Formats: sequence, structure tokens, C-alpha cells
Amino acid sequence: MNTFSLRVLLVVTALTTTLAATSGSGQTLQNGATATPLPESQRIRSFSDQTLGEINPGHTTKAQVEALLGKPWRVSELDDEDVMPGDPAVEVWEYRGRDSQGTYRVHIRFDKRDVTTLIAKIPDKTARAVARVANPMPDSR
Repeated sequence: MNTFSLRVLLVVTALTTTLAATSGSGQTLQNGATATPLPESQRIRSFSDQTLGEINPGHTTKAQVEALLGKPWRVSELDDEDVMPGDPAVEVWEYRGRDSQGTYRVHIRFDKRDVTTLIAKIPDKTARAVARVANPMPDSR
């Protein structure tokens, strides 16, 4: 085996080991090392439509969402440039999921009172979904 082939083999082996370590949940790798399990929030999970249906925009709080779904995969703060006029959302929680149709993202927005304003289950294949949205807040003028 020449030097170039040996280097390629070492790089591929190192890359494979790294990928296996990041995708496992306490698995034993080929080299005998144990992969560090991903935190629950980073794992792709399955959320039933019934479970997601328990989140009621305009009523369900952050604490209730966390009790129902666990820690979010990603949390984003929204600034004025990110929201439509009249949209009270200030923070977004996202979860990763998988079902028989493939992988998806659960997108949940919260207002300043930590109450949901919107929830959508967005399939990765289409990146489109119908959102359930809270009733508009009464105009305070």
C-alpha cells in the first residue's frame, strides 16, 4: 500500500469513527471506545399528532410545552425584523421528529408572556405546513 492510499484510509477511518460517535447513543465503536450519547433534545424523536394537539396556541405555556415535549432542539430569539406586523411572537422553540412520512421539525412560537402563539409540524421533504395560530389579540387602541 502506498503512502497516499494509507493516508486516505486513515482519514476515512477517522471520519467514520467521528460520525459514529456523534450519531450514537452510548454505542460501542469499532475501536472499542464508547460514543457519548446525544442529549435528549438533540435526538430525533416521534411526536404523535395527539400529543402535538395538546398544545393550544393562545393558552399553552412554555412550562407546559416542556413538560409535554421535553427540552427543545433549538431556541431562537426573534427581533422586530423577524416578525410580521401584529405578530406577538418573541421566541421560537424547535424540535426534531420522525414518523412514517419522514423527518420533520416542530416549530412553536411564544409571546412575551411565555404563551404559545403558533405551532406547526413542518416536514423536511416539503418544508410547508399548516400552522395552528392563536386568535388575534384585541387591539389596544
